[in-house]
Amino acid sequence: MMRLVTGATILLWLTILCSQAQATHIQYVDVADVSDASISSGDTWETTFDLLNDDMYLWEIDTPYISPNTTPEVDTADYIGSYDLDSILHYVTLRIDPNHYTSYPTSTYIKLEVNGVEIEDWTNPISLYDWGVPGDPVSDLYNIAANDYIITVTLTGLTSLDGAKNNKIDITNVNLEGCFDSTPVPEPATMLLFGAGLAGIVGSRMKKKKK
Repeated sequence: MMRLVTGATILLWLTILCSQAQATHIQYVDVADVSDASISSGDTWETTFDLLNDDMYLWEIDTPYISPNTTPEVDTADYIGSYDLDSILHYVTLRIDPNHYTSYPTSTYIKLEVNGVEIEDWTNPISLYDWGVPGDPVSDLYNIAANDYIITVTLTGLTSLDGAKNNKIDITNVNLEGCFDSTPVPEPATMLLFGAGLAGIVGSRMKKKKK
C-alpha cells in the first residue's frame, strides 16, 4: 500500500510541475493630469506616476504589449487597477503629446527628465523600461524598480520657446503605457489532482494508525 501511495505522490508532484498555468498579459495606461501643463520659457512642470498605487486603466490581452502609435481609448478598459510586485513588468513607455507643435525633436524646446535623468533628443514614444529579449538583462536606466516603481517626469521650457509659436507649448497628454504579466493561477485540473493526492495520503496514514 505504501508503495502505491508513494508512487501516487510522485505522480502528483510531476503533474503539478509539468502543468503550466497561464499568466495573463495586461496592458496598462496611467494618465497624468495635464490641466496646467502649458510650458513657456523657464517654466517647469512635473508629475509623478506610482505604478503600485495609481488607478490605471487595464486591458487583458493575449500577446505581450508593444506600444503602438496611439494611446488606447481609456473608456474601453476592462477594469481599473495597479501593478503588483508578484507580476512581471515588461514595458514602461512614456508618451508626451504637445499641442499645435509638429517639429522634431521636441527636445529643441522642452527639456525632459525622468527620475532626475535627462533624456536628450526625445520624441514619442519614449521607452523607459524594457525587459529585453531572453538572455538579455532588463534595461532600467531610470531606476524605476529601485524607486519602488515611482516615476517622476519633469518638463522645463527652454529659451528657444521665445521664438516658437505662441511662445509656449500646451501639453495635451502625459501617459505611461506598457504591459505586465499577472501572477499565474494554478489550473483547476492541477488543484483537483493536488487535493486528491493529499486526500489519498491522509487516508492511508489513518488506516495505518488503525492497524
